[in-house]
Amino acid sequence: MKHIFAIVGSASADSANLKLIKRIAASTSEIFTIHIFEALKTIPHFDADLSIGNTPQSVLDFRELIENTH
Repeated sequence: MKHIFAIVGSASADSANLKLIKRIAASTSEIFTIHIFEALKTIPHFDADLSIGNTPQSVLDFRELIENTH
C-alpha cells in the first residue's frame, strides 16, 4: 500500500482543498494511506492574521515577487 503525505495549502478552517483531500482519502483508503498535514496555519508565514501590521520582510518580498510576475 502506498503512503501519501498531503499538505493542505489553505489555512482556512473551511478549506475546499482540505475537503477534497479528505474525500479522496476516504474513497481510496483501500489503495492509499493518505496522511493529511492540516497544520500549515501554525507556520506564521502561512497565516495572514499573524502578520497583520508586523509582516516579516521575507513575506513582503515574496508577495511583491508574485504581484510583479506577469
